[in-house]
Amino acid sequence: MTISTDGRLPAAGCRGTVEARGARSPAPTLGSPESPAPRLAYLQRTKTKGVCYAYYRRCGRRLPITDQAGRRLPYREPLSAEWLAAYERIHRQFADEARPAEPLARTFGALIADYLTSRAFTRLARRTKADYRRHLAWLQDRFGKLLVADMPPEVPYLLQESQAHQPRTADYRLTMLRLLLGQAVRRGWRADNPAASCPPLRAPRAGHRPWEETEIAAFRRCWAPETVERLAFELMLNTGQRGGDIVRLRREQIRDGWLVLIQGKTGQRVELPVAAQLLQLIGRSSAGGSLLRTRTGKAFTLDHFRKVMRAAYRAAGLPDSCTSHGLRYAAATRLHEVGCDWQMIAALTGHRTVAMVRKYTDQRRLARLAVRQLERIDDAPAACPNSGWANPGTEITR
Repeated sequence: MTISTDGRLPAAGCRGTVEARGARSPAPTLGSPESPAPRLAYLQRTKTKGVCYAYYRRCGRRLPITDQAGRRLPYREPLSAEWLAAYERIHRQFADEARPAEPLARTFGALIADYLTSRAFTRLARRTKADYRRHLAWLQDRFGKLLVADMPPEVPYLLQESQAHQPRTADYRLTMLRLLLGQAVRRGWRADNPAASCPPLRAPRAGHRPWEETEIAAFRRCWAPETVERLAFELMLNTGQRGGDIVRLRREQIRDGWLVLIQGKTGQRVELPVAAQLLQLIGRSSAGGSLLRTRTGKAFTLDHFRKVMRAAYRAAGLPDSCTSHGLRYAAATRLHEVGCDWQMIAALTGHRTVAMVRKYTDQRRLARLAVRQLERIDDAPAACPNSGWANPGTEITR
């Protein structure tokens, strides 16, 4: 697809364009002296009976360059002001057709356009934005011209039922509808958000959990230090970073025993000391390039990384609850157990991770206290003999 010289896309439905003389220069201005002839987009020249004429060919249409009366204008260089004006008239006609129509006020189309420019959307990660856009486009096709205030409250439930065969997709689209209606309430376009009370089709999954030390040891026994699976594992466990950031790591980011990276989700710059054992795995080669590579030498993609690590966890005999994100929590848990404060851990792994790890460590602390109480009961002296509980077969002495 070719973009017109004024920066706009071709009209909807166009399958392709023909540029006989290129499309790098902007459309000419009326009456501008051009010598030699300017490079004009979508121009096709032909010769009829010894006379050269031109056509404007775009989006499957082939229009002759004519004057206001419909007479064809010969193509002669230098081009005359009349010929350039005729060309510009056709060019602007296509540009106007390509310009998207403004959505009507307070429709779902206008609401989606408003949400896409809001801070709630612009601060999202690039991959999340792509997912949101895909589902918002689906909602745009079905509800774009409808007024937000006129949407019946049962629409979110009907939307779920129509997509029940794809529960994950249905829940994602319901989430998008909930966000949009929340935006409408804040803008005063609607008084309520009926999607807020609509439960998801899928049961909520249990959150990621930190790995246990026995599980970490089991993975290390299964995968040798020279494997890419082991390197990816140690990178996650020793840095506490997300899988998307691990995939993008390169050798040149490690200098003097420190790893410097920009987190993809938050944009935050992080500097981490690299453990000596991890440096040994990475190697001290000065050659640049991605740390994680396939057998053919290509850099890992995020999808390939997820596939490889899931297979590695299963090969080590680990349960499905052992996830890559769980290694991030395990890293934070280890830092806490060696005496790091929560503020320091948050600087390395993020506040959400710290909140989860604090909840997890509190649960473990309470579990230890409960076990200690049970042990005290087991070690306690026998109850009073007159109570009847020391020897259930005895009678109670009154």
